[in-house]
Parts: sequence; C-alpha cells; structure tokens
Amino acid sequence: MEQLNWYYPEDLNEAARLVSDGDKAPHSGGTALIRKGFRKIKSIVDLSRLPMHDIEVQRDRIEIGAMCSYDDIIRAFRSVDPGHVLVQSLKNSASTPLRNRITAGGSVAAFPAWSDFVGPLLLLDAKVDLIGRETGTFPLSNYLNRRELRAGSIITRILTENFPHKGLHYRETRTHVDYPAFTITLTAAPADGVFKGLRVVVVGNKERFRRLTELEAALNGKTGSILDSLNIDDFFPVDFPDRKHGSGEYLGHVARIALMDMLKMIAGGQA
Repeated sequence: MEQLNWYYPEDLNEAARLVSDGDKAPHSGGTALIRKGFRKIKSIVDLSRLPMHDIEVQRDRIEIGAMCSYDDIIRAFRSVDPGHVLVQSLKNSASTPLRNRITAGGSVAAFPAWSDFVGPLLLLDAKVDLIGRETGTFPLSNYLNRRELRAGSIITRILTENFPHKGLHYRETRTHVDYPAFTITLTAAPADGVFKGLRVVVVGNKERFRRLTELEAALNGKTGSILDSLNIDDFFPVDFPDRKHGSGEYLGHVARIALMDMLKMIAGGQA
C-alpha cells in the first residue's frame, strides 16, 4: 500500500477546499473507511478538528453536528425525551464501542443498507448542510438519491424537525449486535387509540428506503380497530434482496408481521 497523506483542517473553508476535488477521503469516526479498505485511497482529510461537535435541541427543531457520535445523540435526548425516535433507533445500534465511534455525518454519507440512523432522519424531514463541491442545505432524501451531491462534499450539520411523538424502531437481526437486514421506523403523535401524525419508513429494501405514505394516509385519523380489517399487503409495496438473514421473500414476510406489531403497539398506547 502506498503511503497515505493526511490533512488536518481546522476551519470549514480549508476542509471544503481539500475535499472538493474528490480525490481525498473524509475521515470522521473511521468505521466507513475500515469497511471500504484503503487500497484506492491516497489521501485522507481528518475532520476531528472542525467545529462540528455540537447538538442543539429546540422545541421544534434539532441541529446535530456531523462529528457527533451515536452515543452523543443518545445522551442528548435520553434525559429529556427517552421515547424520542433517535433514542429508540440508536440505543441498540451496533455495539457500545462502535456507538462511540460512528458519527452522524459519516453514517449518513456512507448510508449502509443496515443503517439505523437514516430511517428516523427521514421521518423527521431531515436536511443536511454541505460544504465542498456542493455547498448549501439539501433535503436528506435528495442527498441520498443524487450522487453529485455526495461526491467532493462533506456534511457539516444535520437539521431536523422536532415534535411530540412516540417512536418505534425495529431491527431484523440474528444477534443483538448483528447488522440488521432491514429496519422499520415509525413515529406517531400521542393520541389515545387514534392514529395521529403517523409516519413510517423502511430502510434496507431494494430501493434502499421507502416511505409508506399510502399506509399513513389510510390510518391517520382512524382508531386502532381499523387494524382488524387491514390487509397490510395492500399498503406494503416493498421488496427486499436476498441476504444472509434469509431470502427476500422471507424478509418481506417478517417485515409485514413486524410492522403490524408496531402499529398495534401505537394503537394500544404501548409505545
């Protein structure tokens, strides 16, 4: 392996200049670099000295610095809102050492199929602040779907809505610290026995992610009794690839069962 060149920018302008040509790999927590390997990497831009380590939680919005770890996010919310969907999704993600290393920006930029972070962010209508070849604020869904936004740019901050909700997150795994084959994330406004403000997203399917907007429209404003006659197949247009966890057909069957269980928990006020 050739010798690696390391850069340690201390301000955002310098970092933007370094990454904009696209031939230097950004380094935050390091987990994505380890997974991809170093064979094709000649230069690395270390982001640890940049001002991207803060989390700000307001009544109606959240700002997460790109260098914040999963554990930082859990700690920021656990004491004030333990039922927040970000706590529910990240508290069982990976192992404790990895939760201390995986960063918010790196996790979104890499977006592995087993992500526990992207689903909740999509439900919170997240946006990302970028610097580099592309500079500005972009909806997360656009960032994930447009390669030109990711090449030669780095995330500095993640911005989301914040609103009262119950959050549920399902991970299809073989062991506690296993990568999930897929995740299902759900948020709903507190309401006794009635679906209100329901949002549902699946991550890890063939499309990478899918918001179940038709299901949301069918259930919002209805009482939990509607689940007795609901045919979930009519509202689950999601296909999965074959994985080590099982065939795509099997995973689809498991996902439908898990989703129905989650909806029943919300309807019964158990979330």
